[in-house]
Amino acid sequence: SPSLWEAAADGGDAHPLLPAWKAGCGCWTPDGRYYVFNADRNGETALWARRETGRWSWSSRSAPEPVKLTSGPMSYHTPAVSPDGLTIFALGSPPITGGELVRYDVATAAFAPFLGGLSARDVGFSRDGRWIAYVRHPDGTLWCSRADGTQRRQLTFPPETAGMPHWSPDGRKIAYMSLSPGGKWESRIMAAEGGKALPVTGKPGVMEAVWSPDGTKLVVAGNPTDHTAERPTLIQVVDLQTSKVSAVPGSEGLYSPRWSPDGRSIAAMSADSARLALCELATGRWRDLVAEGDFLGYPSWPHDG
Repeated sequence: SPSLWEAAADGGDAHPLLPAWKAGCGCWTPDGRYYVFNADRNGETALWARRETGRWSWSSRSAPEPVKLTSGPMSYHTPAVSPDGLTIFALGSPPITGGELVRYDVATAAFAPFLGGLSARDVGFSRDGRWIAYVRHPDGTLWCSRADGTQRRQLTFPPETAGMPHWSPDGRKIAYMSLSPGGKWESRIMAAEGGKALPVTGKPGVMEAVWSPDGTKLVVAGNPTDHTAERPTLIQVVDLQTSKVSAVPGSEGLYSPRWSPDGRSIAAMSADSARLALCELATGRWRDLVAEGDFLGYPSWPHDG
């Protein structure tokens, strides 16, 4: 991943800045008061600025936090500041503005448009298969409808961005990821009819929330982009009846958990998306299903487990 480094003018004392960030391509304002750079945070590449304190090294605790200058859906790279310091120029990359939802037809071994080729992602089916929830692309709003596309209703609205919806076993609620401008991803629960969404844990930085087969618990994990050796991602179980949050032993460095249909196991990926592991909840033992892959994503259990 790209990263910003700082060094003395003679090349000495080189060290990384903002080590947890994927940042690069920066420049100072002409008066030297601000450093402007682009960074990839929570899946969005934006411009950020950090005020210079006049002290050597940003690693000082007194150094101010960077301030975000741009947001959604355009990505910005390689900023340059005008000589008068009043304008910032940057390369802008527009997002993919459309998509096509498709399904794989086993009989014909081919992909075919689903729901008229709706521009959507992150599709989740209810347990009975009668309802779907999805995130419309590119505005990132959460919707649900009958599996045939009828009775469609919008559940979230800009500027909130939604992701990875999962239906409760009884089909009454949807757990999903939520991102507000300038914030971090968090897990929320909303009634399938719509209304106010409630946080799963009340803490930012918590990603997908997946239901236990009996609907009494949710399994969640941290954001892999926040994973460090000192503070690794961790899988936790949230008891919805008692609000108790407990860590799954041995899950350090894992994310994207998936509860098995029989409730006996949890599968999860490593923060670098190269490993897929399985935990037998009765014994607490983890074993690798894929020890080292090129790049893994979107794990899913079949209905029969």
